[in-house]
Amino acid sequence: MGSPASNGRFFIDIARFSLMFIILNTSFLAHTRFFPLILTITIWHVVALVWHLWNRELEHEVRIHVRVHIISIISYATISIVFLIVQPLLVRPYGIIINYIIIIAAIASMILFNAARLHYFLVNPKEV
Repeated sequence: MGSPASNGRFFIDIARFSLMFIILNTSFLAHTRFFPLILTITIWHVVALVWHLWNRELEHEVRIHVRVHIISIISYATISIVFLIVQPLLVRPYGIIINYIIIIAAIASMILFNAARLHYFLVNPKEV
């Protein structure tokens, strides 16, 4: 039977993959349900951060993964907070434009973070 630490990591894995399922399903409705999507992505990064911290004795360079998740959490949480603050202040026709700018910022963050992470893994394959 596994140790309590491995059991905890198993439940964190279940939470991460469950959140990925929610992210996938809400991404199809992002134009109408943007806030739940960004909030779920933020929570996924929090859970992934906990997973990496829990596995720090097993990973070669855990600080790299931790740093990436912290930056993502801060970015997506900021986008979520701005989205919530701005929503009641929106008036037509500028409200739609502001919403699209926030959505574009979120998409650009996703693309940039993933491209930077992929670049790191391609340049440093031994450290992964």
